[in-house]
Formats: sequence, structure tokens, C-alpha cells
Amino acid sequence: MIIKATKVKDMTFFQRDNGSYQSKVTINGKRKTFYGKTKNEVRLKYQEYLHELETNNSRLQSDDLTLNEYIEYWLPTYKLRTIEPSSYDKLERVYNNQIHNTIGRKHLRKITTEDIQSLIDNYASPKDDKTTPLAKSGLKRTRQLINQCYEKAVQEKRVEINPCKDVFIPKDIFIDVKTKEQFSLDYDEMEELKELCLTKNRTTKQDTYKYRDGLVLMIILNTGLRCGEMLALEWSDVDLKNKTLNINKIIQNKVVDRTDKNHKRVDKVKDGSKTPCGRRIIPINDNIIFYFKEIQKNNDLLGIDSNYVACTRTGIRQTHRNLLRSLRRIVECGTIIPEETTLHTLRHTFGSTLIRKGVAIEIVSKLMGHANIMVTYNKYIHVINEEKAKAMELVNII
Repeated sequence: MIIKATKVKDMTFFQRDNGSYQSKVTINGKRKTFYGKTKNEVRLKYQEYLHELETNNSRLQSDDLTLNEYIEYWLPTYKLRTIEPSSYDKLERVYNNQIHNTIGRKHLRKITTEDIQSLIDNYASPKDDKTTPLAKSGLKRTRQLINQCYEKAVQEKRVEINPCKDVFIPKDIFIDVKTKEQFSLDYDEMEELKELCLTKNRTTKQDTYKYRDGLVLMIILNTGLRCGEMLALEWSDVDLKNKTLNINKIIQNKVVDRTDKNHKRVDKVKDGSKTPCGRRIIPINDNIIFYFKEIQKNNDLLGIDSNYVACTRTGIRQTHRNLLRSLRRIVECGTIIPEETTLHTLRHTFGSTLIRKGVAIEIVSKLMGHANIMVTYNKYIHVINEEKAKAMELVNII
């Protein structure tokens, strides 16, 4: 609570209820607040900040500015508060792993299109054992980061042209790491997964399930929820009477906590979902209701009290890592379920099954919380093409 304000020269000081002072100033269009035990301490911090800005600006304007130095300025200045924390973490990883020790050391103004193209080509098909090859998605992210940096550098008149503009991604035959194609489980594989997930314990007197997370996995398979949406789901979001799920938040897995000096990775709860359309109400059928009720029964038998549908034996929220570990353990016990099955495979199977059963793609898009129908179309184009081929087999006009 601020109790007093005084103005000294160009700064207005506000005294707080604990006796300390603060002052807010606008620098280059940005609002900045300085704190201190005395007015003089606040003013000194302000002057130090101005000196740091002047030093950084002088360094950024020099011909000796490297791409690394510019990216380290560009990331926190233009990206930190404009994209999701998980997306920012990906950009940082691309910078640290693909750029920092390679092209990043070169001067910003001296990097050419050939330099960037050589970088991309080398990550597509490395010429030595020290370079880890990238799949097409990794190549695209690397080019995108460099391109966005240079677009901003051109706007700020640090360089005259963007050398990344004409850089291309090699054809698939020239990329060593092949892109993993998403697949869906067929009917028999889904049946085996269900049988394993519903296996009961034989070693205890309690009528509990062998794989406690198995019921959670069946809910994902039958609703198409993202893993983060499933982990964020609370019992207050589940309306068994009206047969609906309220999807209104998502867990962002292992994002960097930038308020911590050690930048630890934490699971972060985000209101809403991955996309604006991710916040949605999903109708559920009796089959899905059965899985929710079985989780409740299992919790009662084990004495678990939790607000979270997917929780541990102690009642805390389950993690992405543990849920994936449970899925792998179940898959290993099967005979026909592909060993590369992931949590996203279950979501993809849900969407693929709906399309194969003739559900309109716009309905599938809304149920899955995609940003728009084109996202759904592009993700399931292989299933749509399969169904087109089957349809043509039925055609016998003449």
C-alpha cells in the first residue's frame, strides 16, 4: 500500500507502508519500476539502468555485434512476454543447441545467405560425427529463429537485408533423420490396450486395478484430450449427471521458471488451453462415465483424496513423465500394440476413429480443440485419403 508521493527533479518517489521507496519511469516507451530503502538508492538504481542501456545500445549498434549477441538481446526483448513459456523455451533450446556454437559467433552484418544455408544443410546431413542431425521440424525451427531475428534487425536498421530470406529446407531425401509419422491404433490394438488397462490386481484382497493410470489412459483414448488437459482436469470439471467435461486449463510440461535464479523446470498450470478453441465443453457417453466412476471407486478403496482426476497415491497431480511411464509399462505387456505408442497416439487414435466412422471434420475439430478446421484437416489428411480410397472401391457405376 503506497501512502505518500513526493517529486524530486525528474523522478516521482512513492513511499510504501514499510518505509521503502519506489519510482516508476518510462524509458523508450517501456514502464520500469525501481525500488530502494531510500530515495537516493532508488535514483542510483535508475542511473545504473540508464548506463547499462546506453552501453548495450552502443554495443548493439557496433559493426562487431555477433549473431549470438543480437539473439540474446532479441529473445528477452521481443519474445519473452509475447509467446507461451513453452514456446519461448523451444526458441532458447534452438539457440543454445544449433546456433550458439556455430553461426552465432559470426558478425551479424557479415553473415550471408550461403552461411545460413550451409548451417541448415549440415544439420540435415552432417559432414562429421560431432553434429547431431535434425529432422525437418528442427531445421524449420532453426531457420525460423534466424529469419525472425534478421527481420527485426532490418527494422532496427542494424543490417540492410535479411540473408535468411532465400534459405530453403532440403528435400526429404537429403535429410538423414526422417520425420516420424503419426499413427493411430487399429481396433484390435485398442481392444488389447483396453483389456490391459482394466486388469485387476490379483495379489490383494481389494478390488483395485493393476495399472491405476490405465483408467486415465482410457479416458484420453475416448475423449481425445491432450495430455496436459487430462493432467489439469479436476473433479469439479467433470459433470457425470449432465455428461460433460469442462476443459478450461492445461498443464505446460517442464517449462523454465524464470522467477527462479537457477531457472528450474516446473509444470505450469495455464488457464484456457493450447489454442483459443481449446477451452471447450465435451459431451461424454456412458462408456467414458464408467471410467470416471471406476477411478472414484479405486480412490475410495485406496484411501486417496484428491481434486485431480489423474493423481498419485498421495493425491497430488500426476505428471506427464509418470503417465507416459505407465503407458509404456502397459504396452510392454501387450502383444500387438506398437511399442512406439505415445500419449499423443491415443489422442490421434480418437480423431482418426471419428473420421473413419464418418463424423464431419468440423465436429472432430471442435471436439479436439484445434485452432481451426485446417489444422484438423492437415493432421488427418492421411486418414481422409484412406477413406477416399475405400469410397472409390464401392463405386461401380458401369
